[in-house]
Amino acid sequence: MLFFKHNPMRILSRTSIIVLAIALVISASRLYAQSDSAKSAADTSPRVPELESFHTVIFKLWHDAWPKRDFAGLSRLVPDIQKGVAEVSNARLPGILREKKLTWTEQTVALQVTGGDYARAAAAKDTLALLGAGEKLHAQYEGLVRTIRPVTKEVEQFHAALYVLYHYHLPAFAFDKIRTSAAELKTRMNALNTMVLPPRLASKQESFIGARNRLSQSVDVLQAKASSGTESEVKEAINVVHLQYQAFERVFD
Repeated sequence: MLFFKHNPMRILSRTSIIVLAIALVISASRLYAQSDSAKSAADTSPRVPELESFHTVIFKLWHDAWPKRDFAGLSRLVPDIQKGVAEVSNARLPGILREKKLTWTEQTVALQVTGGDYARAAAAKDTLALLGAGEKLHAQYEGLVRTIRPVTKEVEQFHAALYVLYHYHLPAFAFDKIRTSAAELKTRMNALNTMVLPPRLASKQESFIGARNRLSQSVDVLQAKASSGTESEVKEAINVVHLQYQAFERVFD
């Protein structure tokens, strides 16, 4: 009868490798989940950090140098303006703003043109042209802010919930997550239904009410289908909510 001596170190080594491999898989899974969660959170926030940073320069231009007709001060801002224009033009829009991409691109192209006009006017010491370019630059900056800024927090919160549902849960058809999202949309819709338009949008009241009612009805249908509907019915209900939200958002254009 033969007896084989096992090498304890070899056994320990193999065991350690298996344990280490399992630990690496778990760690990688957690990192992936955290990364995916962070990406989702970033994509549901309608913020463009580069535009926010550019506000510091625009503030100096519009609230300090421009009203004082401080041409030397306006000229000193040229490098900061060129840097800000370039950063804003190359900024990545978060996923929730994907439908604003075309408008954003058109506006940033116009911003680059005005930034060039501003620099040339400063170099030529053309004070009238410099004032004109400064005024236009400020107006274009405000236009970019309005393009990405939600009308109210209620609209922003509804859109964020819809974005996750439409762009994450629907493609994978994660039914449990779809049910959760449908319930969240209903909560957000309740808040939208009590929202009062700010005075600046009072002229849109009638169209706003109509679009909101249609959106609310589509959310109710989705919630019902998410409880007992078939896959095709749920998908159709989600698509209808998305279309009704797009129509609702166009009221504010």
